[in-house]
Amino acid sequence: MNSVRDTLVAALVVAAVICLASMSTCLAAGAPEALNYIKARQGSDGGFAEPDAASDGTTTCWAMLAGSSAGEKVSTWQNGGKTPLDFLQSQAAGLTKLEDIELYTLALAEAGADPRNFAGKNLVSLILAHVKSDGRIGDTTAQHCWGLIALAAAGEATPPKSDTWLVEQQRADGGWGESDAVVVADTGLAVEALTGIGQLDQGVSAQAMKLLKTKLGPAGGFASGKGPENTMLTASVMRAIYAAGQDPASDAWSFHGNTPVKFMASMQAADGHYQFSKGTESQPAMTTSTAVPADVEKHFPLVPETQGSDTSSGGVKDLGTQGAGIVPAQDSQPTSTATAGAPVASGTAAAQTTFSGLWLFLIICAVYVIALGAAALIAAKLYQPPGAPPVLLNPQQVPPPTDRPPPGP
Repeated sequence: MNSVRDTLVAALVVAAVICLASMSTCLAAGAPEALNYIKARQGSDGGFAEPDAASDGTTTCWAMLAGSSAGEKVSTWQNGGKTPLDFLQSQAAGLTKLEDIELYTLALAEAGADPRNFAGKNLVSLILAHVKSDGRIGDTTAQHCWGLIALAAAGEATPPKSDTWLVEQQRADGGWGESDAVVVADTGLAVEALTGIGQLDQGVSAQAMKLLKTKLGPAGGFASGKGPENTMLTASVMRAIYAAGQDPASDAWSFHGNTPVKFMASMQAADGHYQFSKGTESQPAMTTSTAVPADVEKHFPLVPETQGSDTSSGGVKDLGTQGAGIVPAQDSQPTSTATAGAPVASGTAAAQTTFSGLWLFLIICAVYVIALGAAALIAAKLYQPPGAPPVLLNPQQVPPPTDRPPPGP
């Protein structure tokens, strides 16, 4: 009987361990709650904004990329009858910077819109106009990488020499970037871009991954220079890790048990938004939007197999920007240490989603433990050795006395 009890206890312990391990994975999957928060940031003009701020193009594009990454049809997201595409149309006058053109092209292409036909604006052509004779796009590694990604998303062929130029910029330490301050961000972008155009060599990738592993912080995240480990940069590197075919939740990307995936989970608040860094709020709408693609294990372009396809099926008329680029500068200072001011309705909905999912998970775990315990008892009953005392499946059962003769016929 002791062996049966010991077996049952061991089985229950194993079940508990499995449930706890599964629970940590379940709670780390925060994309649905993040999307709830992002959607609540949509204004009546169709655009997206930070708390207490007006809608802007950069935040709107990243909100669209978050939704597209999660498989949502962002062109149908509405507030007051206005969609994100309506807002982008209203911003037509300011679209002049290359990084903004690249971001708009990517967001539109991933949303199924046509970046070649926005009221006479051909955004693809505007990017191509910045290609230099040596294949470089723009003036920085970041501009070049985002250009390649945007063109690939739009189904445009890679400009001549552009892939070779990027490979030749890899530094001796395996990274990319004009300075050490941007080496983590630019290395991640280079891997993502080369994957997006189908030109990521295994040797190039191995050197880049080796460099990025040396930049992994104690909490499992990534930092720019001497700054804190932050969500935006960690999410960007995670996209590169996925692009290289690796798993940022694996031991290979662990710092004393802390991985990028665990770091990201630790940054998410109850209302679904992500902190910029531990205990620090900065641009919660943008930060959350950049986190979602990493949460759902995606990298850009989202559908590389559509490269070379025709996306000129017609689209929205015009667009513009109030944004300052693809993402805020990595050395920008956080704006606040207070909790992000998300609308109450959004936070409540996200919290309800979190708790309902948790209760469902706990119920499944309980059923699993009960079933496992019952199976162990049944197995012990069926396979008990000869001469062993009977296993009582019902506490009310009383075994027959052993000192009496068996009953007569």
